[in-house]
Amino acid sequence: MSERKHDLTVEINAPAEEVWKAITEGEQIVRWFAPEAKVEPGEGGSVWMSWGAGMEGTERIRIWEPGRGLSVSPGGDSPRVVDYILDAGGDTTRLRLVQSGFGAGASFDEEYESTGGGWRIFLAMLRFGLERRRGVEARNVTLMRFLEAPFEAVWNGILGPEGLGLAGLVTDLREGARWSASFDGLAGEVVRFPKPGYLCLSAGESLLSLFVELGWGKTILTITWVLFGSDVARADAIRARWESLVNGLFPVSEARQP
Repeated sequence: MSERKHDLTVEINAPAEEVWKAITEGEQIVRWFAPEAKVEPGEGGSVWMSWGAGMEGTERIRIWEPGRGLSVSPGGDSPRVVDYILDAGGDTTRLRLVQSGFGAGASFDEEYESTGGGWRIFLAMLRFGLERRRGVEARNVTLMRFLEAPFEAVWNGILGPEGLGLAGLVTDLREGARWSASFDGLAGEVVRFPKPGYLCLSAGESLLSLFVELGWGKTILTITWVLFGSDVARADAIRARWESLVNGLFPVSEARQP
C-alpha cells in the first residue's frame, strides 16, 4: 500500500461538541456533505450516505470517542480509512482529517486527486455552516451527472456565459473576494477555490459548491446547494432551475451513469 494520504486541518470557531455533532449525526452531515445520511452511533456502528440511486455507501465505525475522534472505513478488504481528530480549545476547535489507504498504482490517481480537492471543499462547507449558520434550518440539494464531455468543456461550460456566467476569469477569483453571475443574478463571496474543478461560493443566505472530477472514464459534475433559512422554502424551484441549466448545457445523450 502506498504512503500517500490526505492530511488536512481546519480551525473552526465552534466548540468541539458542535463539531462532533456535525460529523456524527445524520441530520448534521447533510448540512455539509451528503444529501442523505444516517448514523448508527458507537464503535462497530455505521455511517450510511447517499448522493442518489446507485451512489450510496456505508462506512463502518472503527473508533468512536465523543468530542475527540472518529474513524471510519468501508470494511472488508478495503484499506481506505478516514480519521477525524478533534482538538478543543474553548470556543474554537481544530479538526484534522486524514484519509489513507490509496494504492500506489496509476489506477488510484483519479481517486486521490478528486478526494483531495473534494475534502477541501467539504471542510470549507462544514466550517461555514458551523460559524455562520449554526442552528439555522438547512436543506441539501445535490445534482450529479456523469458526462462524456472532457473536463475542460464541463468546467468552462458550467462557469461560462451559457452557465453561471461568472464575471471575470475564474482563475482570478480569490477566497474572500466578491463574485457575481449573470445566472439568476447570483452573487456572494468566494469561500474556497483550491484548484480548477472545485469551487465553493456563498450566495445570499446559502452555499453553492461545484465539483468537476474524473472517474469511471467520465467527467463527473456535482452541484451542491446547502440552502439555509428562507432559501429552504425554494428548494424545489432551485433544483428545477439548475436541472434545466445542466440539461441545456449537457444534453441527456451526453450523460451516462458509471
